[in-house]
Parts: sequence; structure tokens; C-alpha cells
Amino acid sequence: HFTVELSGQSCDFVVNGGVLDEILELGKPRATRIDFAVDFKTDDTPAKFIGNDYKSPFKGNAVISTEAGITNYVGSWHSERFARVYRYHEPSPRSHLLRVEVVSKGDYAKALCEIALRDGIVVASLRAHSTFSWQSPLWTPEISSLGKVSVARRTSSQAAKEAWLIKQVAPALRSAILEGWFDLSQY
Repeated sequence: HFTVELSGQSCDFVVNGGVLDEILELGKPRATRIDFAVDFKTDDTPAKFIGNDYKSPFKGNAVISTEAGITNYVGSWHSERFARVYRYHEPSPRSHLLRVEVVSKGDYAKALCEIALRDGIVVASLRAHSTFSWQSPLWTPEISSLGKVSVARRTSSQAAKEAWLIKQVAPALRSAILEGWFDLSQY
């Protein structure tokens, strides 16, 4: 297992060096989180980008204001998907940019790795964002027409069975094989 965390500049280096697909391919089966950000050179605030009439597909929403900047959250940190729209205050060198970022975890992270490998990083990013149906004029209609990301959902019964297999059955099989009284290939 390995963890890869790349900043924006690191991502540029990895993309330009031609190794992003290799990292995605290696990480795809165990991807736990992937973030996609789009920067806009605009004077808009996060609240203006989101808009007063925005109908969030997610329950949680928050606004965090600090000395560094202001961030509007759409969705919850605890869910598999949420978005944040933020702007740094002066004197940050990024204060002229509005960043719109989607964070995807779990099965969504794996699905987006697959989309990035198949269709490219730009398409994966735009599809991650499409879930949020941004209404800002900065978010053009042609960008939002790529379709949303969907993943197969497991029922609670399936999740319980998987936990049982991993926690009970697998260790019991391993023990039986190591003790020599159970031959898996013969079974």
C-alpha cells in the first residue's frame, strides 16, 4: 500500500512527466480520495458563484471565514462527496482566483480514477463537478453536459456479509490452511 498526495504544482509536474496514468492505475483499486479543482480568474465571491437560488443536492452547507480567506462548503466532510468554493484574501498570490473543488471518497474516488484513465483528467474533473449542477455563468453549459458519476451501491446486508467474510471467514480459512487440515486448492 502507498499514499500519494499531490499539490497543484506536483500534479502539473506528474501530468507533464507522463506518469499520472501510472499513478492512477496503481492507486485505482484502493483509491480512498480524489479531489478535482477548477480555478477561475474572477472577482466573484464563493457565495456569488454558488448563488442565492442554488438548490443543493446535499444537506450540509457551511461558510467558513478566516484570516486566510473564505470557503463555502456544499455537502458534508463526512459524506462520500462534497464541494468547496473558496478564495484567498490578499496578500495571497492566489487571491485573484476563485477555486471550485470537489472532493470524492470511497467508491466515487475509484470510479473517478477509472474515468480519468479512460477519458482523461479533464473529463473526470468535469464529471465530478456535474453532480453539483453549478448555476454560475462561469460554469458554461457545454462543461456541464458530460453526465454525473454513478457507482453501484451496496445494501446494508451486502456490507454486513462482506464484513463477516473479511473478519470471520478469511482468518478462519487462513488458520485452517496453516494448521494443514484444509487444502484450499482441493476444496
